[in-house]
Amino acid sequence: MAVSVPRASGGARAASGTPLSFQLVFDGIHVAATIPSPSGLQHQGPFTSNAPFCSEGSAVDVLFQGEGGQRRFTCASGGDFVAQISSFPAEHGGSGSWSIIGGSGPLADLRG
Repeated sequence: MAVSVPRASGGARAASGTPLSFQLVFDGIHVAATIPSPSGLQHQGPFTSNAPFCSEGSAVDVLFQGEGGQRRFTCASGGDFVAQISSFPAEHGGSGSWSIIGGSGPLADLRG
């Protein structure tokens, strides 16, 4: 699954102060859910990004809300961020959106 984040703010800024653009590629698989899930499954797996503040790590769904929910991305370099996903089914061939709603460590102020 390739996910593009057109603009990120907070900790993701160029030296000029302009929000950075980055692409994140999540190679998720279905696993038995460890949280309440309508299907009994959740996504987890590695991701890579061209963002210098978080070039790789792992991700896992942490909350289901209707067809969407939240996914936590834990960076290998430290810190993590949480994305609000509008539609998990859209990740399998369709369209949807997601936004970064929080973070920790060096990514505490990341939003986008």
